Amino acid sequence: LPRRVMSFGGNNNEPAPESVVFLLYINAGLQDVVVSEILEKKILSEQQLKVTPWGLQSYVAICGKQSEIDTEQIRAGLMGLHSVHDLLRFHFKFTLPMLKPPEEIAAETVQEEEPEPMEEEPEEDENEDGDKPKKRRKKRPNNKKPGALVLCGPEALRVLCDTIRDNPTGVPTLEGAKSFRVTCDRQGRHQFTRTDVQINVGTVLWSRYKIKGDMKNPEVHIRVDVVLNTVVVSTMLNEVELSKRHRLGFTHKSSVKPSVAYAMLKMAGIKEGDTVLDPFCGGGTVLWEANDVWKGKLKLMGSELSQKIVDGAKKNAAEEGCESTVQIKVANARHLHKNYERDSVDHIVTNLPWGVQVSKKTDLNIVYKGFYLSSTRCLKVGGRIVALVLTAVSVIDEIRRQGFWKILDARVIKTGDLCPTIIVAERLAKDPVWTSLFEQRKLFASYVNGPTPTHVGDLYPDFDENGVTGGIHPGQIEEKKEEEPKKEAAAQ
Repeated sequence: LPRRVMSFGGNNNEPAPESVVFLLYINAGLQDVVVSEILEKKILSEQQLKVTPWGLQSYVAICGKQSEIDTEQIRAGLMGLHSVHDLLRFHFKFTLPMLKPPEEIAAETVQEEEPEPMEEEPEEDENEDGDKPKKRRKKRPNNKKPGALVLCGPEALRVLCDTIRDNPTGVPTLEGAKSFRVTCDRQGRHQFTRTDVQINVGTVLWSRYKIKGDMKNPEVHIRVDVVLNTVVVSTMLNEVELSKRHRLGFTHKSSVKPSVAYAMLKMAGIKEGDTVLDPFCGGGTVLWEANDVWKGKLKLMGSELSQKIVDGAKKNAAEEGCESTVQIKVANARHLHKNYERDSVDHIVTNLPWGVQVSKKTDLNIVYKGFYLSSTRCLKVGGRIVALVLTAVSVIDEIRRQGFWKILDARVIKTGDLCPTIIVAERLAKDPVWTSLFEQRKLFASYVNGPTPTHVGDLYPDFDENGVTGGIHPGQIEEKKEEEPKKEAAAQ
């Protein structure tokens, strides 16, 4: 796995603002993947990188002399990173006044309670015309998460605008520019929106530099990011988000970000020539990212339950120019052994269903259970499953219950306004504790009258035929093959 580095370039994560040249905007939780990619491509050294500067989880700061770092070669290298969303030229940062002191907010942060049930409003009688009234939505109670308290009030927006207007250094990239736009990434709870920030800051910069605003084709793109009570002002150097590198005709609603797909592929420990499977491929983001990074030197396979989605993924494969290296077909992820040969896959990298785009009748625990069980048939011993999932606890419980896997990593990341978990599990050849347990149960089975499970099929009866053949633990498969001829001879 990539090194888990939360503070690079020394223990001090408070770099002097004047030493910061660039900021990399990334997925929080994947700092070590970003650093590993930069070092692997030899773009910068460890001493020039500051992870989580000023406590901001979604950034990596690049520090040093302006003349040494701000070069075309380094900018081109940073623009080519697969793990980064945006490259920002840093200008200045400051803090906003908070409604309460940090220590009081920390004291009020408690564990989240169970949400109250939704209350249904009373139904109305039919009107005079005999028409039935429209169905009213269920009234959802106001459940504020205790850990996400409002940090800054409306007066903080005025402080933000005044500070940017009166900053002595200003925004150098706007000097002599013909047009500009302002965008904002806001993280945390404030009594103002990112649109409020964009409009008010745009007005302030217009009054100072007398430059017209252009939201479609600006010459300069200013970023004003508000992270909790910290404001970062910078210029975005990339025209389009760096992670939007795949021009796809078909986009699945629950597609994973390419930057997250890259991190998951790196966590799988993939080598040239490996076979990689995505059984919940959707539009194929994981497959296209793998093909791009390893330059077509992998055997890639994907599957989906819907023919419509498979057709869309094949269309994307044609646009990416990798029809010959990627195989996509209709298959049920709970029955992978019916579609892929035994030990034919080196690694499985996938975005498991989160429950947002699936049927209400679908039990995700059954999906996870069947997926991991059937994976033991096609995944080689020592191969890894790297899965992105929202309900990490239930998945980890199922992985541990099966006894076929060793969990190597489980990390929470931030993507959009959600915090899913990447779980890395390695396929075991034989679990000694599991095998010993069933050998002991088998030994004592003849001494008792009650049922005593002696193999996996007894614990997972609904997967005897579909999950693991005969309900046999992978370590007992060879024993099963040797016993079958003897049973046939005895029957004759």
